[in-house]
Amino acid sequence: RPLLDGVQPAQQPLHRHHWLGDGLSDKNTNMTKGNPMQQFILLRGHQGSGKTTFAHAQIAAFQKQYPDAHIVHIENDLLLTDENGEYRFSGPAVDAAQRKGLAMMQEDCERGRANPHEHILIINSNTNQKSAACIHLLRLARKHKFAEKIYRLRDDEDDDDDWK
Repeated sequence: RPLLDGVQPAQQPLHRHHWLGDGLSDKNTNMTKGNPMQQFILLRGHQGSGKTTFAHAQIAAFQKQYPDAHIVHIENDLLLTDENGEYRFSGPAVDAAQRKGLAMMQEDCERGRANPHEHILIINSNTNQKSAACIHLLRLARKHKFAEKIYRLRDDEDDDDDWK
């Protein structure tokens, strides 16, 4: 059954990271030969499932391939950590972090449109995102012709009920 906007899960998991597909056909991406890479990666999973670690690995791989790339990592927990490394959680702070993350996504998608020759990676690794929020982010990336990847990170105790 489709999990996100018609995206089907892959048959083979990547360790405990399930590749869910990209949701785009080749004609809609800017990944044709000779064009710069502009990519959006959406990571889904519960707290402690390895999203941040996996994001860092994806960032390192992208930087290795595209050393001059503009890279944006959107994660509420990063936005809730102050300049002294203190994690400051509250309802209003989470709301503000979500607004800031969406603004970052929109700004960097626009940057990609305005600079079609620039390599750009945007990774969103927020905990417990609802499907509607994920679909909104994927549509935004799609609108700006970013290639998309979606990963579902799981730990041994996860089940599939959180896709609702």
